[in-house]
Amino acid sequence: NKKIINVQMKKIRVVIFEDNRNLRESLFKLLETSEQFTCAGAFAHCERAVENIEDTQPDVILMDIELPIVSGIEAVRLIRERFPDVKILMETIFEEDDKIFQSICNGAQGYILKSTPPQEILDAIKEIYEGGAPMSPIIASKMLRMFKSNLGNQTDSSFNLSSREKEILKCLVEG
Repeated sequence: NKKIINVQMKKIRVVIFEDNRNLRESLFKLLETSEQFTCAGAFAHCERAVENIEDTQPDVILMDIELPIVSGIEAVRLIRERFPDVKILMETIFEEDDKIFQSICNGAQGYILKSTPPQEILDAIKEIYEGGAPMSPIIASKMLRMFKSNLGNQTDSSFNLSSREKEILKCLVEG
């Protein structure tokens, strides 16, 4: 007799910060109907973001950039201070270079557009959970152009990059 062992895969716990109710509910349903994910919480703003994260203990946060009360950019900074291991994936309709850069400087590890198809959102969450840095192609292109234009204008200490890191970044920018 063979015993059948029911091994359940650990679901990735995701918290959503999104002020658009319809989108928040859609993301919640998307996560809850997937075998790999569970939505640990969904919030319309970041006024109590640190407490929300404390209460829900997520693996990944899906964060809108433009939120009332406390912006997603500022919330990333606050969350990163208290929960350095939580992965943060920004989601926005904006493609503005300064907002992208601020989000990443504050500790976001990935950046996707709200127009990203549902399966690609799930893939990005899984990728960031596994240590990757997912970015929508248009966002990645903007980041590379921004780094390329700033690389020559920055002093050595601006990004605290080693000479090898600068060499690799330069190669990435040049393709």
